[in-house]
Parts: sequence; C-alpha cells; structure tokens
Amino acid sequence: MKVLDMLFDDKRLAITVMMIWLVVIVVGFSSIGLLHSDFIKVGPSPTTKIMSLTISTWTNWFTVAIASFLSSIVNDFFSDSLGPWFLNTVQDQKTKYLPYNKTTCYIILQFYAIYCSFMSVFSVVSND
Repeated sequence: MKVLDMLFDDKRLAITVMMIWLVVIVVGFSSIGLLHSDFIKVGPSPTTKIMSLTISTWTNWFTVAIASFLSSIVNDFFSDSLGPWFLNTVQDQKTKYLPYNKTTCYIILQFYAIYCSFMSVFSVVSND
C-alpha cells in the first residue's frame, strides 16, 4: 500500500507511470495491428467517419481534429474549475456562505449538466 500512497501523492511518479502505461498500450495495440485498422485512422480516407459522415479531405480532417482538441481543452478546464466548486462550495453542508444566490448556483449547475449531456452525444463512437 505504501507504493500506491507514493504513486498517488507524487505527481511526478504518477505521470511517469501513466506515460509508461501509454507506451505499453500503444505498443500492444500496434503489435496486433489495431493502429492500422479502420478503427484508428490518421488522415482522411473513404473509411474515416465521424457520426456517419465520411471525412475524405484534409480540410475536413483538420477541422474535426482541431474541434476535438479545443473541445477537450474547454471540457477539461471547466470540469476542473466547476466540478470542485460544486462539491466543495455548493453541495457541502458545512458551507455557510455561497458566492452567488441559490438561484444563480442552481442555474450554473443546471447549465453545466445540460452542457455535459449535450457534449456526451459527440463522445459516442458508432461503428458502421
């Protein structure tokens, strides 16, 4: 258990182990040919699809890639900023002071839930 405590507490060790695991996964997937299949494809092709639309040009491919990249940044930023605030401020029963009135906090929470639900539609992968 001491190893797990060290891994959890030392972020340098955690990121090192995570990157080693990533290399193991990529090498493993590559060895069975998954990186050269229709499931994982880099660049446009007749079999590259997103939500049933064929991505057959570099313009379309870069548009999807940039949108995915920016969406990940936005999602991570707001989940890292709003999630802890919901737990440690809004939902914590020990909190005596809310920075906004209750209605505003409720609206922020509901808008975040709507955003997460809407964005989850785009994270669903379909295999035609």
